[in-house]
Amino acid sequence: MSDERTSETDDLARDHRRLQSHYAEIASLAGGLAHEIRNPLSTIGLNLELLTEDLSEGDSPRDRRILQKLTVVQQQCQHLDRILNDFLQFARVGSLELHRADLNSTVHEFIEFFSPQAAERGIDISPHLAANLSPVQLDVQLWQQVLMNLSRNALQAMPNGGVLELQTYG
Repeated sequence: MSDERTSETDDLARDHRRLQSHYAEIASLAGGLAHEIRNPLSTIGLNLELLTEDLSEGDSPRDRRILQKLTVVQQQCQHLDRILNDFLQFARVGSLELHRADLNSTVHEFIEFFSPQAAERGIDISPHLAANLSPVQLDVQLWQQVLMNLSRNALQAMPNGGVLELQTYG
């Protein structure tokens, strides 16, 4: 029985190393792609700023319309830059920092942190957490970021308030 467990442990360790290697390759490619996108985006943003400065003194209706359109394009460039930052953070090069964690505890911690922000918008958080969950291997910081992003999206989808349900399964 002990030899079987040792063999299984060795297999799991080997699989884990292989997955980490694949993850590092994908993260490296994703990071390179994001940087390749960021370079022309920065050039576009800089030129938009220069055009905006040039047109800011114009008084004609045409100049004001162009300035308004440039402002919208600038905002979209800034939005793309935020998306790239989030993507780079998510696809950060390196290995995940996996630790044994209690999933329900991490959700409770998140709820304590996020509840005031939700309450300001008239949103109640309703946890439905499975009993007796086994600990899981988890990058807690990344998990908290995922919960934050999903919850922010939920807040935006409920401008008139509502209930945000968080559920774990065992």
